[in-house]
Amino acid sequence: NDDKAQTCNIMEREREREREREREREREREREREKAINTCDSERERERERERERERERERQKQATIDLA
Repeated sequence: NDDKAQTCNIMEREREREREREREREREREREREKAINTCDSERERERERERERERERERQKQATIDLA
C-alpha cells in the first residue's frame, strides 16, 4: 500500500513538473509575441519619421525655389 502511495506521489510530482514546463513555454511564447509587436511598432515609428523627414525636405525645396524667384 505504501508503494502505491509512493508511486502516486511520484507521478503527481512529475505531472506538476510538466505543468510548470508548459507554463514556462507559454511565458516564453508571450515574450516572443511582445518582442515581435515591439519590433513592428518600432519599424512603423521609423517609417513615420522617414516620412516626416521627406516632408521637411520637400518644404525646404519649395522654400528654396520661392527664395530664388
